[in-house]
Amino acid sequence: LLVLEEMANQKDLLDKMSKEIDRAEEAYGIAQVGLSDFDAKDKVEKKKEMERHVDETINNVAHGTNINSGST
Repeated sequence: LLVLEEMANQKDLLDKMSKEIDRAEEAYGIAQVGLSDFDAKDKVEKKKEMERHVDETINNVAHGTNINSGST
């Protein structure tokens, strides 16, 4: 009888551990998606920043601004 109780307790413990592992895997998946979203937004922002810089440089060149010295 004690062996059966111990086996039942171990099965119960394994079930609880399995549920915790499932929750941890789900949280990990959510974190990966969040990280992917952050990375994608960061890349978009960097691209926009670069485009603004390129546009500004083209505008400066078109208006004869010397970018290196800051004079016109």
